[in-house]
Amino acid sequence: CTDASMRIRISQYWDSLGLAPWDGCEDVPWSAAFISYMVREAGGGDGFAYSSAHRDYIKDAFMGGSGLYNSAVDITVETPLVGDLACEGRGTTSSWTFSEFEAWANSASPENIPTHCDVVVATDSANGTITTIGGNLGDTVKQQTESKNTYAVLLSVTRSTKPSDRLVDVGIVVDTSSSFSDDIANFRADAADILLQVTEAY
Repeated sequence: CTDASMRIRISQYWDSLGLAPWDGCEDVPWSAAFISYMVREAGGGDGFAYSSAHRDYIKDAFMGGSGLYNSAVDITVETPLVGDLACEGRGTTSSWTFSEFEAWANSASPENIPTHCDVVVATDSANGTITTIGGNLGDTVKQQTESKNTYAVLLSVTRSTKPSDRLVDVGIVVDTSSSFSDDIANFRADAADILLQVTEAY
């Protein structure tokens, strides 16, 4: 809170959502605003449920999504890719599994649960780990590598239905049996690049 450049940057996250110009000095979590800002900067356009609360775009993905993240899957049985969002519960929901999130999303009136999501920037399938970047982690933007099973829900960047022979070079092995369209490929690369730059700036 005493760092002027950090306050300015966090204010940008809130401004992108058209919300009060908070700057990180308030007792208001800004991790979802960070994710929303980065998705927009990476070219998410109208394909994301921008929000100051992670639960809103988690719920949106469970319900079919807005174009960019159209599905929510169990991260313990799926292989995350760069650009995906890895999500988990916080506080009263910290021990929630995918099944509990699914039941919550499909309930008639989902309650406002505490959640958190980070963006996947690298994967190591051999060791079952993922490297993620998230906001408001110890009052800063942080990159960390841990077991993918630390999280419960994976919001996967929508796979293209168009046949393509194009390989996506974003530092990961891509399954050529289900290619990605150019715009999704660019989103993945841009998201990883922008997030890494932001982390270095903090």
